[in-house]
Amino acid sequence: MKRLIFFCCIFLSAGAAYAQNEICISYDAAGNRIKRKLCCTACLPPPPNTGVADRDQASAASGAGKLSVIPNPSTGVFMLNTEGIPLDAQVIILDMAGTILVNRHLGDGRFDISAYPSGTYAINLTYSGTRKTALFEKSRQ
Repeated sequence: MKRLIFFCCIFLSAGAAYAQNEICISYDAAGNRIKRKLCCTACLPPPPNTGVADRDQASAASGAGKLSVIPNPSTGVFMLNTEGIPLDAQVIILDMAGTILVNRHLGDGRFDISAYPSGTYAINLTYSGTRKTALFEKSRQ
């Protein structure tokens, strides 16, 4: 009887461990499903914190200077926070179709694209042979 209880416990614990598996799906940046696999949820690390605080700034911090868009998302008026980037840097703001909306020097770093529709915009900043890019999301007013 003890052997029967022992083997039942082992069988049930193995079944419980197998029940922790699920299907994990990976997506690319455009939202298309690219990979599907069986994974163990008990083995996965906890997901990263994706709260609102993470979306306050979009930054490109490679090289000597740092480029941040504050606030991101906004209704169209935003400021480029540029540490180590000269004021005469060239700033180009494009929509996702590649249309140039703004082409000017950095200056005070304040920009207003509230006249344009909501969506995602790319900000290209060029100075001294260095190019930095950040994405900006304009929400509805």
